[in-house]
Amino acid sequence: MRINKPIVNYKDWKTKVIIGYVLIIALFCVATTWILFVTVPQAMEEMNRSESSVASQVEKDATANAESALQGEDAEQLSASANSVVGGGTYTVQAEDMARDQGNSLASIQVFGFGLLLAVLLIAALLSYWSYSAALNSVERTERALASFMANSSHEMKTPVASIKLLSESIVIAANRGQVDYVKEFAHRIEQASGHLEKLVHDMLSITRTTAPLKVKTIEKESLLGGARCNVLSVLQEALSVQESIAENKGLLLQTSFAKNIENVTVGLSELDFLTIVNNLVGNAIAYTDKGSVTVEAKYAKDSFTLRVSDTGCGISRSEQDRVFERFYRVESTRAAYAQGTG
Repeated sequence: MRINKPIVNYKDWKTKVIIGYVLIIALFCVATTWILFVTVPQAMEEMNRSESSVASQVEKDATANAESALQGEDAEQLSASANSVVGGGTYTVQAEDMARDQGNSLASIQVFGFGLLLAVLLIAALLSYWSYSAALNSVERTERALASFMANSSHEMKTPVASIKLLSESIVIAANRGQVDYVKEFAHRIEQASGHLEKLVHDMLSITRTTAPLKVKTIEKESLLGGARCNVLSVLQEALSVQESIAENKGLLLQTSFAKNIENVTVGLSELDFLTIVNNLVGNAIAYTDKGSVTVEAKYAKDSFTLRVSDTGCGISRSEQDRVFERFYRVESTRAAYAQGTG
């Protein structure tokens, strides 16, 4: 279990959102300014110019026709002039139509401006909702990752803490009996268990060194990244030296069967991760075995390392074996008999 780099960089994320809002507001201001101070005045000016042109033309035609009528020409000419004057009403109607068209254009511009305003507000609302959702999801991911990390760490701490407690009691007994060699051996095992505990605490303390959301990498993912490697035999010996004390305290026999060719075998895991795996497997075997023995086998063949842990305990029913790798899952039949533990 490791802490990876932050999922979200809050500073960069906030900067991008602020820049986006500023650009949207700037675009809205430019568009509104263009409509109010350029497009609308141009439309009004064009409408006034058209009305003036039509009115001037009507006035000229009416004046010309009136002058012709007053020159005393014949009746036909006078009638034609009168008709021309009356025809000036056509120009008036045309002027009214043009004014109406200009008014419609102005209304269209106003509707367009109002629609643009609504569009900008809608985009701003959508961006606000998106930013809120992103922030909320980020917080939820952080909480889940943190809860998972703390649960895993607490679960993994149980083994070294229990070992230190039992070994300390054994040291007191051995010291009272004057068994110096046992005292040295138990002290060495306490040192190993303390080292494991120190690594776990170091991982937990690393949380305080970042304020961003945390991503917890699983062991499976880390092994695929080609990171650190560890020697399987040394880790097995370290883990079993601690587990042996727990087994002895329960009156169990902890047996090992290691192939000779695993001495130089390494796996693509850190020592802490592989130690966690071994402690979980062997620790659970000891916890769910009341009497008998626990056997740990290790072999290497065809570029494949196999670790096998068997015991004489209650076992797992076939119907529940598919759930073995669920986090903190415990078989129903064992919960009452073995109340402690999270899985």
